[in-house]
Amino acid sequence: MKKKKSRDNLEEEVLDIPSSSTIDIIRIYDSVPIPTAIYNDLDKSVTFNKKFTETFGFTADDIKIVDDWWNLCIPIEDIRESLKTEWNKRFKESQKNNTNFDPMEIEVHCKTGSKKYIKYNLEVIEHFYVGFFVDITELKDAMEQKLHVSERQTNSLLYAPNTVPMVIFNRDGKILEINDAAIRETKISADKLIGKNADSLLEEYGIENIYKFEDVVKNKKSVNFQVEFLHNMYDVEYYPLLNEDEEIDKVALYARNISELYLKERLATSEIKFKSFMEHGPFLAYIKDKNGKYIYGNPPVHEFIKNYGDKDFIGSEVGTFFNQKTAEEMRAYDKEILKEKHPIFIPPHPHTDKDGRTSWMKEIKFPISISGEETYIGGIVLFVTEEVDLREKFEESERKARILLNAPTDPIALLDRNGKIIDLNAGCATALRLPLKDAIGKNILDLFPNGFNPEHAANRTSIFEKIIKEKTTLEFVGSYPHLVLQFRMFPIFDSDEEVQWIALFINDITKLKENERKYHLTQFSVDNSSIPILIFASKGLVTYANKAACDYLGYTKDEILQLDAWEFCEELKSDSFFNKTKELLKSKGRAQLESILIRKNGTSFPANITVNIFELNNEFHNVVYLEDISLQKRNEMELNKLFNATEQSPISIVITDTNGVIEYVNPKFCDITGYRHEELIGRNPRVLKSGYTTQKEYSQMWDLINRGEIWKGMFRNVKKNGEFFWENATISPIFNSEGNITHYLGLKEDITEKITLQEQLQHSQKMEAMGRLAGGISHDFNNILTVIMGTAQLLQHDMIDESTRDSLSEIIKASNRAAGLTRQLLAFSKKQLLKPSMVNLNNVLQEMENMVRRILPENIQLDIKLHNQPITIKVDKIQLEQVILNLVINAKEAMLDGGVLKITSFVESQHLGSQLKYFGSFSIADSGVGMDEQTKRRLFEPFFTTKAKGTGLGLATVYGIIAQSKGEIRVESELGQGSKFFIHFPLKLNAVSEEIEPVIKRSDWKGSECLLLIEDEEAVRKIIYQILSNEGYTVWQAENGQSAILNYSHLLDKIDLIITDVIMPIMGGVEVVSKFLEIDPKMKVLYISGYAGDENTVKDQEAFITKPIERIQLLKKIREILG
Repeated sequence: MKKKKSRDNLEEEVLDIPSSSTIDIIRIYDSVPIPTAIYNDLDKSVTFNKKFTETFGFTADDIKIVDDWWNLCIPIEDIRESLKTEWNKRFKESQKNNTNFDPMEIEVHCKTGSKKYIKYNLEVIEHFYVGFFVDITELKDAMEQKLHVSERQTNSLLYAPNTVPMVIFNRDGKILEINDAAIRETKISADKLIGKNADSLLEEYGIENIYKFEDVVKNKKSVNFQVEFLHNMYDVEYYPLLNEDEEIDKVALYARNISELYLKERLATSEIKFKSFMEHGPFLAYIKDKNGKYIYGNPPVHEFIKNYGDKDFIGSEVGTFFNQKTAEEMRAYDKEILKEKHPIFIPPHPHTDKDGRTSWMKEIKFPISISGEETYIGGIVLFVTEEVDLREKFEESERKARILLNAPTDPIALLDRNGKIIDLNAGCATALRLPLKDAIGKNILDLFPNGFNPEHAANRTSIFEKIIKEKTTLEFVGSYPHLVLQFRMFPIFDSDEEVQWIALFINDITKLKENERKYHLTQFSVDNSSIPILIFASKGLVTYANKAACDYLGYTKDEILQLDAWEFCEELKSDSFFNKTKELLKSKGRAQLESILIRKNGTSFPANITVNIFELNNEFHNVVYLEDISLQKRNEMELNKLFNATEQSPISIVITDTNGVIEYVNPKFCDITGYRHEELIGRNPRVLKSGYTTQKEYSQMWDLINRGEIWKGMFRNVKKNGEFFWENATISPIFNSEGNITHYLGLKEDITEKITLQEQLQHSQKMEAMGRLAGGISHDFNNILTVIMGTAQLLQHDMIDESTRDSLSEIIKASNRAAGLTRQLLAFSKKQLLKPSMVNLNNVLQEMENMVRRILPENIQLDIKLHNQPITIKVDKIQLEQVILNLVINAKEAMLDGGVLKITSFVESQHLGSQLKYFGSFSIADSGVGMDEQTKRRLFEPFFTTKAKGTGLGLATVYGIIAQSKGEIRVESELGQGSKFFIHFPLKLNAVSEEIEPVIKRSDWKGSECLLLIEDEEAVRKIIYQILSNEGYTVWQAENGQSAILNYSHLLDKIDLIITDVIMPIMGGVEVVSKFLEIDPKMKVLYISGYAGDENTVKDQEAFITKPIERIQLLKKIREILG
């Protein structure tokens, strides 16, 4: 559909009106000298002009609809359907690309039975499709003669009189011959054309070379096209001439001057366009007869006369609507037009309507010729009230014009009578893309070398001459580089009413034109949008629906436009929706809601509904956008399940982007790491790095997941509070639909407790193994020491020589030191003989304070803080003091440059399973050099030391004593930050302290009783035998339990005490004692062993001494048992 003319283009269209135009609207098609058919798209009717009937013989009775023409003129069905398809294709391309219809050549059957070749063209005007049928039968017949002609026939055709212009080329495109008709047509002599190349000739005359000559030779096919040459329009065809071997020998060019037909076709189109222009233009247009009676008025005329009451326009004359003076002036103009036969421009003049409102209008009157006689007068009226008002303002004074010029209004320039710029405002300089200072003095015409528009190109100064001569205002649209401008020029008069200056107003309508284009694009986009869009009025009636909306709801467009919106969506009728739309009016926003939509077939689906609201003609309309969210809802349910599973997962989950930036963590991740959710988002997981995992291991992990593979392994990370923890991690890439990695997923399980238990088990197993080794060594070593110490003590007792006694004393001292080492080994292996009792931890620490202060140098400060309540624990007090002493000495040696030693007692509770346990505890902390991780891991191993002269048994002994007492020790330390040892013992609630030891009375250790000594080590057995014999005891000996039973079970009534080793070959001490007790339950027993763990195997642990055995210790113990 062609666009209506805007008022912006009015002046240009008025100037285009010819002085003698055929305006016989009713019979306009009959006046077209070309066969013409008009198809009305509204009522589907077909009409055609007289020339059509003359050419083809068909009348209105033969052809009533389009299909009648196709069936009668092209009776062969295959050809007809093929041409229809081609016609539709060309029509759609012209509509899509906004280009002219590509003409078609068609062979048509006439009513008489003859055939004609026509060239068919199409123009679309409003709702009419106008087809022009140019008869090219003669040209086509002439071209048909070219096929397979001989050289003689070609020459005959070439030089025949009254033939079409022809040119003969060789295969390379060089002109060989040209006939007289071609010379007459081109007005170029043969000698200037012979030998020229076809392509270069077209290029020389500036003609677009549509078809290359070489294409004709290559494809062996004729080519037909139209071209303008020397101001004429030609229908041209290249045609290959074949020799006897069916090869191209030459190429013939046939040309037919179709300028007259072309112009007639253009004329017919222009006249039809003129009719549309008159009917729909935004101005008043009328026609009256030579007597001044109105016989035609366009719609704006009939709208305008309503201002003068209910009067009929047709048949009336000018005096009906205007006052006498104005009417007389108009009649005078009409007489002049009929006499002089030229148009007249009537300057602006006022008119007052029935309500007393005055408006200004200007008018152009022109004669209308029918059959050579000027019997009608046409007129076009423009309203120029604003222009007149502006002119009056300019006429007030030059000063006011200067004020207006410099006011911040539209672009304005002041020109002299020749168009030279005298002054202009900044807006005008901006519009013309010129600096203000450079524009002054330039002629406005220099900025438009080709005129303001094509109409002015020939006589660029005509605009100024017209303004000066007619003292009138001109409006027109012109173009400037990259801009579309609307110009309004009007004169500024001096005191003598002569034009002194010309005011130029410029309105940049580039955006307006662009917006028009965008509007059509927007309309197309909305109609073809994949988003369902509807518009319904405030009462609910659907007024618009695009194709997508119809498809969504299952209705045709006609059906949906009969519905109220709530017929497929109840929500749109609810009070809440109308409340939302009221709020929209206030905020100028949009409302969104979810609802269930019902299709025509009764099925329903969930949808998102977005509503915008606008006002048109005092009625509110709703623009509704629909979105089917069925899939979204299903996905939301799945995502919700997945989200809940993730959020409630017992393992920690983290998702990062490809750079490792955290985008998601679940609550378990926060629980484990101690970070809040907001502290982690946007950060890198490296905040958890502890330094335990090497950079190489991290690089290997990144290489693996970047390749799209899954990495599994363990991390030792650090929490926000600095606490270390272990986690078992699986990291895998997340791919998008294109197979690219977009994120990484980390699944992590806290295995700190598991690792801790494993480490404890490993440490325990290692300690147990070393303890067994230490116990075995101490057993054998104590047997040896027993012999050495016993022999030395016996000799020392009998020797009178002082020097010998001193030497024996050294042997005994060395043996005691060796025994101390074995005790330490036994303490580590938790097989030392302990004498636990209930003690108050606070009292022990308080009693040792003086000793500790004597050990510490002056540069170390001691700080002891005791719990405010007694802390009762069951331990061997002597061994506990040994533990405290060892830890204090280690702390002192870690603070060579001084520091603070803190000893603190406290009660601690721990949940062990479902039970709450209490512990009596103390800590010893120093501010010394601290330890690294490797040192801490080996700290309690025997013989491991970091001291130059250390034995490596101090902390091993501490560990053994505490473990044997069912306690626990742990350490916290970092290099340079000191060390802190924590010792915990089970707290004995409501227990009484047993710290006061009973006084043992000294007695005569000699005796006369009979003793049975059972010992598998002969050397030990001999030395004990000698010690006891020397003190008056009767000693019977046996090397093992079996020997003792065989030899002495019948003498039990004579035996006062059995002294037996615990572990012996064949039969151990416990077993042999149990057999003797079966015989004599009152038998007294003393156990001896070099392996301290053996005290747990005997019932009476008081009757137990460990090797190496000292003489006095043995005698004292025997007297305690025997009494």
